[in-house]
Amino acid sequence: MFQLVLTDHKTLKSAFESIHKIVDEIVLSADSETLYLRALTRDHIVFVTMELNKTFFDEYQCDEPEQMFLDANEFYKMLKKAKSDDILELTINESGVNIILKGKGTRRFNLTFLDFSYDNPVPPKIECPCNIRISSSLLKEYIDNMSDFSDRLIFQVDQDYFKILTDGQIGTAEIEYMHGENINESVS
Repeated sequence: MFQLVLTDHKTLKSAFESIHKIVDEIVLSADSETLYLRALTRDHIVFVTMELNKTFFDEYQCDEPEQMFLDANEFYKMLKKAKSDDILELTINESGVNIILKGKGTRRFNLTFLDFSYDNPVPPKIECPCNIRISSSLLKEYIDNMSDFSDRLIFQVDQDYFKILTDGQIGTAEIEYMHGENINESVS
């Protein structure tokens, strides 16, 4: 059996607001401890991953590993239907994922699984000698600032600064932060 319940679904909706813009298909995988999202961008250049521990949810049950192949845009449309006072519940059946919204009434939607022609995307093996912690709202602000110039970003990290750079037909943009200034890091 797979079931999750979430009363505060704002963060989940916010994440999918961004994710559905860059990927067409997602793989949601679940085990007894975690719900994983894995996807490749439309151009198959960027691997997108998100992990939500069972403590993120009000209720989480996954008796055996599950995989759900879904249309990212359609899944986001279903999440958007949830009002702030609704309780969001996800379950699965043979044909798809059930999205149940409980509020003043109960609304049920079934989103059909996609038939993937390839296996679950696997993250590439890339050595990255640094870790950066940045709030999602700050990163979203940075990306929004850069989006007028290009849809390609360069992230640079050195001992002193974290930078995001971009260039496009209309010009260039750069955001620079000294470590410890809204950003926590460790560089090895």
